[in-house]
Amino acid sequence: MKLRIAETGGWLVQGYGIEVTVPEYGYNAVRERLYAEYDKHAARPKGETFVVAWYTDRGKGHVYWMVGEAVSPQAEQPPGALRQTIYAASYAVVDHDPGDDLEKAWTADFYEVSHAVDLYYEGGIWFEHYPEGLDGPSELWMRLAR
Repeated sequence: MKLRIAETGGWLVQGYGIEVTVPEYGYNAVRERLYAEYDKHAARPKGETFVVAWYTDRGKGHVYWMVGEAVSPQAEQPPGALRQTIYAASYAVVDHDPGDDLEKAWTADFYEVSHAVDLYYEGGIWFEHYPEGLDGPSELWMRLAR
């Protein structure tokens, strides 16, 4: 797993999500619930897709997970849809192949590589970027501290 530093101009992501306590459910169960929630509201995105997560109560391990697509600020916001801004900044990025274990990629591989090179992260959001859709390769992104 190779880590790189990338700059982004930012994205505004619109989609649907769920709030969970991650240790209570586990990563794969969270993904199943997240996709099921999205499917209640809209057809799953076919092209570029984001899975965005942020703490709603870090002390209790409450995390909000959202799946969606980049939109312009002027785009219509359907009932129940959420928006999350991914700010322009420097991010640590790791490429991820579709067949590999995403939970391991986030919890072990990403952190092992990043700590080996003394990178520090800013709180806030972290996300997965799927340039070719959810069935394709992805990139794991975490914002770097200034």
